[in-house]
Amino acid sequence: MHQRAVKQLFDVGSFGEFPSLIEAQRIIGISRSSIGKVCRGCQTRAGR
Repeated sequence: MHQRAVKQLFDVGSFGEFPSLIEAQRIIGISRSSIGKVCRGCQTRAGR
């Protein structure tokens, strides 16, 4: 399994960074499939 960093972008221009998609899911509570779809360009937002 390969790990790639994930950045969480906020509307105000700030961001959070996570070492992997699974870590992002654990910390922010959004499913990894939704985060992955955003990373692949299939949707524009994950979560709210």
